[in-house]
Amino acid sequence: MNERLNPPGVSGKKSLSPIQVVVVLSAAAGIAALTYWLAMPGSVKNITGTVTRSGKPLVATGEGERLHVIFVPEVRRADELPIRAECDAASGTFRIGEIRRGKYRLAVHLFDERHMDALGNKFDPGNSPIRGDVASSNQVIDIHLP
Repeated sequence: MNERLNPPGVSGKKSLSPIQVVVVLSAAAGIAALTYWLAMPGSVKNITGTVTRSGKPLVATGEGERLHVIFVPEVRRADELPIRAECDAASGTFRIGEIRRGKYRLAVHLFDERHMDALGNKFDPGNSPIRGDVASSNQVIDIHLP
């Protein structure tokens, strides 16, 4: 009696074929990506604020100067880009129409007509030490530069 006994519910197959392995792994990756996408926080509307330096609004003083405020997500989806706010260089204010909830690195530039940053690139998207937390619609996030 050389019969092989298998526990109930277990077939005698040794392993999955390479195609079966690819199908199973692809399905698992797709489910993980969908779960991640659905778990991402929803968006909020109308985020506003003022950029200040030494307690005063950071305003354009020269011809052609432009204020840029950029929200860079600390946790980014592959298809997600930083959000550039609509800025008013005359008042130092900014507005974002819609953005997803979450934590952001806040970048600020004050460019002249030659695209030179009056802030010396200290607050660019890769180096800015300023952080903000977007939590609700109509939120005011003021940015205070040292």
